[in-house]
Amino acid sequence: MFNRIYLELTNHCNLACTFCPPHRRNTRFLRPDEIKSRMGDVAKHTRDVYFHVKGEPLLSPYLKEALNEALLHGLNVHLVTNGLLLPIHGDLVLNHPSVKTITISLHSFSELDPTIRVLHLTHLKSWLNRIDDTHPHIRLRVWDGCSENYDTSRSLIRTLTGYELDEKPKVSFRHSLRRNLHVQSDVRFEWPTLDDAEKHPIGRCNAGLMMLAILVDGTTTPCCLDGEGIITLGNVDDVPIETMIASERYRRFIQGMNDRKPTEALCRACSYKRRFDAKPKEIL
Repeated sequence: MFNRIYLELTNHCNLACTFCPPHRRNTRFLRPDEIKSRMGDVAKHTRDVYFHVKGEPLLSPYLKEALNEALLHGLNVHLVTNGLLLPIHGDLVLNHPSVKTITISLHSFSELDPTIRVLHLTHLKSWLNRIDDTHPHIRLRVWDGCSENYDTSRSLIRTLTGYELDEKPKVSFRHSLRRNLHVQSDVRFEWPTLDDAEKHPIGRCNAGLMMLAILVDGTTTPCCLDGEGIITLGNVDDVPIETMIASERYRRFIQGMNDRKPTEALCRACSYKRRFDAKPKEIL
């Protein structure tokens, strides 16, 4: 069993943030029949599904169907959203029994058009004020204290919650404001690209053993930052996951992580794995 599986409901997004490079895949949405099939596949291998790799999950016209299907299969849903569509879908995600966490990324706030920024702030504050102990855990994610955007984050959190973040916090932090309302930092990172080939040839992460990612077209990869499906293990519409993780490519991938010598070019270009590599040890 995997700790989690990332499942794209869509690779379409309503923002174009500077820190999130656009993908080169065809934009599409999972249809209800695909959602049903994918949830069945996912449920065989994990209890926790994240509706995210690229794209904004609340854009899916079949969001309710996806949540219902997850509930049917006993899956815990974790949403990552920019929050702009909470005025439309806020009641659904806040009250659906399959949803366990909702992470609202505030990283893009400073890049929004000023008019949209004011509306977003008003709507999000109103939505947060409705949260009680019966609701899922809500995580407000901001850049860490070393980021140039941190002052904006402090002002934003103060306005939304009345909570004052430290002026000079640790790089990584989490504050629980209420039982199910939290603020947490996220160290700014770069999405890996083959343009950075061989920049980071040594290291390991949890990709492949603790997680998989299924892109909207069915391409399955061990990495949640593989937004192009470069490290493809196969397509879940054609090949069962159990066959993928018995493949030679997967075996070599895991062995490379054990040895801290990644076999995949995308992994050797990735700096994100450094945060998992403080205490090297085998993962199998």
